[in-house]
Amino acid sequence: MEKPLLLVTLGLVTLLAGWDIYEDLQSSGWGLHVALESLLLAGTSLGFVLILRQWLRVRTEASQLRQDLKHLSSLNEEYRKEAKQYALGLQTTIDRQMDRWKLTDAEKEVAYLLIKGFSTKEVADLRQTSEKTVRQQCSQVYRKSNLGGRADLAAFFLEDLLSPSTQVD
Repeated sequence: MEKPLLLVTLGLVTLLAGWDIYEDLQSSGWGLHVALESLLLAGTSLGFVLILRQWLRVRTEASQLRQDLKHLSSLNEEYRKEAKQYALGLQTTIDRQMDRWKLTDAEKEVAYLLIKGFSTKEVADLRQTSEKTVRQQCSQVYRKSNLGGRADLAAFFLEDLLSPSTQVD
């Protein structure tokens, strides 16, 4: 992080004022001019110290924030990897169950889209087929799975994912 221009300027003014006072004391001693320059030196010195402290504090906070962001990014990446593993495991489990039900590839695709919450019209649009075909495939999915409909299909796969405190007995 760069030093602020004001800090550098005050540091330079402080040094120059101190040098000028030293030179004035060597040549003419104390006087109004030296007294005013001493006040200028005291003010710029105080300003320099205060701004330097603030700059160091902000620099430290910025460094801590960068570390926190790096840590959170790492945690986020771990979460994403873990979630991806669970999603793959869930998909594998769902695929196995659909194979047990002997669903065709088209019926599996329709079932997945139903589980995701798409309507039969949306499924038809996504699959570029007629809504009537999708309704027939839905009927086959429900018949082969021995489930009553879309809600039962979704519940079949999602019910066990809910924590016990959110399940209804």
